[in-house]
Amino acid sequence: MEVVTKVGRRKQRCRWCRQFFKPKAGGRPPLFCSASCRQRAYEKRKWTPYSASDALARDLLPWAAAQRMRQVERHAHMIELIMTGVVPLRAPAQIDEVLDPATPQERTILLQRIEGACQRRADDQSLATIARWRLSRQQPLPKPDAPA
Repeated sequence: MEVVTKVGRRKQRCRWCRQFFKPKAGGRPPLFCSASCRQRAYEKRKWTPYSASDALARDLLPWAAAQRMRQVERHAHMIELIMTGVVPLRAPAQIDEVLDPATPQERTILLQRIEGACQRRADDQSLATIARWRLSRQQPLPKPDAPA
């Protein structure tokens, strides 16, 4: 007959209160020292709101919402890169790509912010691109009707 002895479990640290406790000999090793600590951890998980990045990291959003959020974050990141000068404006099409997702009111404000950032760092090439973009956007004025 073979004799099997189990080694007793060492002290463990509670995941909620961080106190050491000695787990019971049988069953699955517990994560918390008491039901109260387990309940507090559950409440924190349940009632803590997720930020956008947490939700993306945990894949809690439906696919379409996650895709939209990634596009919004990518757009905000591109604006930041343009404003800091990491990505210089070389073609008017770049400005269209940046301004397209914005509403008409936001477009004017966003373009002014980008232009102000380019002026502060004296980026003449980007300022020239913005000027070319503005010229391409201007539509010719309608000719007045000639009197009969």
